[in-house]
Amino acid sequence: MRAVFVVLCVLLWSLPVLAQSPENAAPGQEEKAAVEKAPEPTAADLFRSSDKTWKKRNRKGSIQKSLEFAENALKIAATPKERFGAYWRIARACFWIAEWAKNDDLKEDMGKKGWEAGQEAVKLEPNRVEGYYFGGIALAQYGKAIGVVSAVFKGVSGDYEEALEKAIKIDPKYELAGPTRGYGRYWFKLPAVKRDYNRSAKLLEQSAKDSPLKLRTHFYLAETYLKRDKGDDREKARKALETCIGLDPAKEDYADGILFKPQCKKLLEKEFGAKE
Repeated sequence: MRAVFVVLCVLLWSLPVLAQSPENAAPGQEEKAAVEKAPEPTAADLFRSSDKTWKKRNRKGSIQKSLEFAENALKIAATPKERFGAYWRIARACFWIAEWAKNDDLKEDMGKKGWEAGQEAVKLEPNRVEGYYFGGIALAQYGKAIGVVSAVFKGVSGDYEEALEKAIKIDPKYELAGPTRGYGRYWFKLPAVKRDYNRSAKLLEQSAKDSPLKLRTHFYLAETYLKRDKGDDREKARKALETCIGLDPAKEDYADGILFKPQCKKLLEKEFGAKE
């Protein structure tokens, strides 16, 4: 009888210990504890996540995640350097969303938001290229949304020129020669009264020289040659398109290049009746 009493006492004493052991823990208890102990992401962590999803922005939902990570980084940014990093990434994501938006309202909203974020980045780091470049190309999308003529009258044209000229002065080879490419495209897209195909061609030729693997640049250059249509421009356009088709998007910014390769094929077939 005494032995039975001792055994019961031992069992009762062991119950709390057994209840706390991992194999007897309530389902999800360990996972919950692990989540509670996980450190909050830093601004640097969120920047890495924003950059990672940016590289996959041709995939559905990735660009929205890139923007979200940048916006979350801005919320916790503790230094001017961190705020700068957040703002230019916001401008970058807004540009892409605006460029591929299927309606003008979204294009206008994202273009404006990107421009404003770029301006904030410029205030923090006026000698860095990112704010001028991404803010500027986002502004170009805003201009498309409201109409090129309206954009010129509203002063958007002047703001864009100033931003891209500063970007070119700071680092014309940034983002695979993006500043000269963006500025060259601008002179192609302007209303007839301000349009300048010669200036467009010169800037795009420089961009192609500085970054010959960039498919988008060759597509833009071909369109400029075809519209200018002087001398051997059509032959130059054909060569630019053939160059574009022969390039590997993986050797540049894949998410961008993979979208422009079919555009080069389509334009080549349309203008020259040629296929790859």
